[in-house]
Amino acid sequence: MELKDIKREICKLIDEIRFPENETIILQIQKVLRGYNGDDFQCVEEIVEILEENGFNCGNCHDF
Repeated sequence: MELKDIKREICKLIDEIRFPENETIILQIQKVLRGYNGDDFQCVEEIVEILEENGFNCGNCHDF
């Protein structure tokens, strides 16, 4: 298999694993980052809330 064929197959696989809900999550996180006001803790908390609302387990401590 040639490199161009491998690249094409990788792109097809990436397209197959894209889900609309993941794009929505990314858009929500982008909105939080665009509205960043210098409060790191609040920014992280908002992102964690988005992830947890969508089934991701972010643990208990979000202090970075």
